[in-house]
Formats: sequence, C-alpha cells, structure tokens
Amino acid sequence: MKKTLYRISRGFTILPVYLAFNISNVCNRSCDFCPFHSKHIKGDIQFNWFAGQQPFIDYKAFKRFINRLKLFRFMVKHIAITGKGETLLHPNFLDIIVDVDRLNIPFSVTTNGDFIEKVDIVELLGKFPRLILRVSIYDADSLKKWYKFKDIGRIKLYNQTKEPIDV
Repeated sequence: MKKTLYRISRGFTILPVYLAFNISNVCNRSCDFCPFHSKHIKGDIQFNWFAGQQPFIDYKAFKRFINRLKLFRFMVKHIAITGKGETLLHPNFLDIIVDVDRLNIPFSVTTNGDFIEKVDIVELLGKFPRLILRVSIYDADSLKKWYKFKDIGRIKLYNQTKEPIDV
C-alpha cells in the first residue's frame, strides 16, 4: 500500500500525518487567557462561531472515522485527543481512548486535570502504553496535585503558555 501511494503521488508525500480530535467544547473553567471560555472575551468572530458548536463530538461519528482510519493508520504518526474544553467531561471518554489505542498509534490526551479522579492515572497509563497525558497547569494547587506523578515519564505538565514545566 505504501509503494502504491508513493507511486500515485509521484514521490510527493505529506506523511507522516498528525491528527487532532477536539472531542469536547465543554469546560469547567473560565480561564482569562482562554479564547473559548473566558468571561472577558465575548463577541469576536471566533467566540461567536464556537458558541454555535455542539458540546461534544458525536461518539458514533468518531467511531466511524476511526474505523475508516484503520486502513491508513501506517500514515499516522500521532493522534492528539484534545478539545476547546475539558476532554475528561466527554461522556464516552474511555470508549474514545480505547478506540484510538486499537490503532496501535501513539496518542496523547490533553486535560486541565480537574477531573482526573474520574480515572486512576496509573491504571490508565498501564492499560494504554502508547498514551501520553498532557496536563495544563494553571495554578499552584494544580501543580501540587500533579507533583506526585512527576516520576511517570508519560505525564507532561504545561503552563498557560503551553511551555513545559520541569518538576
């Protein structure tokens, strides 16, 4: 299949592909810096467009896409499960990461970490060896909460400007 695609494309390739799925537009926070949920940013084009979007990606549509992607999974380098809101609030969050994991592709989940009690972190990372957890740290309490996981290499902490935090 790879050789056929290469021949058809006459040597031009956009591979590897990195995919991002915004699974949640619902957030429990209203951070000042957030263009989607801040109380201080209202009325711009991006905010108005966002306000009309569904709260969560439709799980059945997501699953159909993942099933189609299986044929081309060798082209995908990484899948990011993210959102304009909190990913862990999606009602089918665990089903989504199970479906993505079945593709045998490295993937990451971005979260603000507030609902991490919903899942056992060590167990989650044990079940999904290709999973990298990206946690947005927004205050000192949040950093304290996540500090206990500092020795787990597959948990990455980021500040509000998306810069890595070394702990």
